Amino acid sequence: MVFLLNNRYINYILNLANEIERIGEIVAGTDKEKQVMDIIKKNLEDYVDELIIEYVPVTSWYEEICIIENNYNIYPCSVHPPYHGVIDIELHSNKIIEFNLDTLEHKEVVNMEKLLDKVVLIDMPKDPDDIATVAYILSRFKPELIVIRDKEEALRRIVVLNDVIALYRKANQLDIPVIHIKNSLGSIDKLDKSRIYAKSSILKSYGYNIIAKMHKKYNKNIYIMAHHDHWFSGGSDNVIGVSTVVTLAKIFKNLNIDNDIIFAFFTAEEGFPEDITSFYWLVGSRHHINKHIDDILNNTILAINIDVIYKKPLTISTSNIVLRNIVNSHFSSSSLGYDNIVFDSFAFTLIGIPSITFNTFRKALEDSIYHSNKDMIDNIDVEVIIDTVNIMYDIINKYVSVDLSKYYNAYNIIEVTQNTTLNILPSEIVVGLYRLYKIFDKCRNRLERNRYMYFISLFNKVINTSYVNRDIGKRLGLRESTNFIMCNENTIPIPTGTEFKNIGECYRSIGFNLELLTYILFKHCY
Repeated sequence: MVFLLNNRYINYILNLANEIERIGEIVAGTDKEKQVMDIIKKNLEDYVDELIIEYVPVTSWYEEICIIENNYNIYPCSVHPPYHGVIDIELHSNKIIEFNLDTLEHKEVVNMEKLLDKVVLIDMPKDPDDIATVAYILSRFKPELIVIRDKEEALRRIVVLNDVIALYRKANQLDIPVIHIKNSLGSIDKLDKSRIYAKSSILKSYGYNIIAKMHKKYNKNIYIMAHHDHWFSGGSDNVIGVSTVVTLAKIFKNLNIDNDIIFAFFTAEEGFPEDITSFYWLVGSRHHINKHIDDILNNTILAINIDVIYKKPLTISTSNIVLRNIVNSHFSSSSLGYDNIVFDSFAFTLIGIPSITFNTFRKALEDSIYHSNKDMIDNIDVEVIIDTVNIMYDIINKYVSVDLSKYYNAYNIIEVTQNTTLNILPSEIVVGLYRLYKIFDKCRNRLERNRYMYFISLFNKVINTSYVNRDIGKRLGLRESTNFIMCNENTIPIPTGTEFKNIGECYRSIGFNLELLTYILFKHCY
């Protein structure tokens, strides 16, 4: 393995990260986003051949103030976006209902109407993203305000909407405002005789994608990307990702790489599109792909994303079979995950581009820094940055220069069947997969690399499924997932929401696509 980061580059990453962190919260379409854009441009312009700014229509959101006044003391709070309006409420103990998460989920209380026009105080769930589910459930009982009590001395932001399923359909803010308070303030006694005052707004604006191109020997592109917007301080999510990608431009300038490199810094990864939908994130990357779809499909061989780099263990998330086998074969010390709808790489995976995200997302959740003001640069383990860069470079070299047939073989058929743990695949699907592989195995030497990779991309589109459990919005602990072939009556396909009448119809659709792909491959080879 080649080690790219010496102390000089590590210091550059950290110094640049601290410069960005000092700007504060960076929301798409605000003046602070312009500040971070200027910093990125200034540090890139001497190392790249083209630097392009893309204007992305967004719904911008900002919190003007959120405070709790109590006994002449003022305590900070935070508004969960994208609430638009003023919150001005006098609190008294008889107006506050402290609610239990178990009660909420298991519906142990019959008289939920007691919440009407009350202020509901409830603990933050184990997974911060479940704040959206908690708010969604409680909002149906029409409280005046929902107050989330953090389990730490932290403030946090989670998007809360009137829809919790990640689809392209229109969504709106909840009618009920939701605020977040630190743990030490979260009791009825401490909130009694206090005043909550908050104001936050949305407006139509433009975010900025920064696209920097480095021309090498060929015009087949490799994307290396990070999103530059973040809630609160955003140390791991994603200031360190931005500073690392900027530094990679300095390093790659002098490396002998055949492929063009595109360093992309996407806006509005956290949200929101111009017209808000329940799939409200990855706005900048999806906009970029839609704008350049022909060029990306024809000329992009790999997309690499850095997001939530914090502390070990490092996870390498990809749904591409070749990339998964490269990771399994050479980087077993790192965790292997599937690409996920929460990463900008997913926008590329959706169109069949081999994509990968380096992340330590699980550790950020475990340590409760996710989307909070505790997510600071000083907490980040430098070793995980070093591992990310070195493994990334090694994967690039293996992917672009090695005979990929060693990473694409009958083992993949076994992996597909073994990883579909929630379903036993019908024999027709297993046979279809096996037949497709056997034809591919016989004719792959006749395929030029571009056609070879295009076939693998199509195959990955057929066998990958992104989905969420149907109980989302009814119980906690449910997240969007990606896996190989998933036909299940208890899941909803996302983000398109294309549902089948039954499991059999789902399998027939997959079987048809496998047969079609087999036929196309056969016609090319015989």
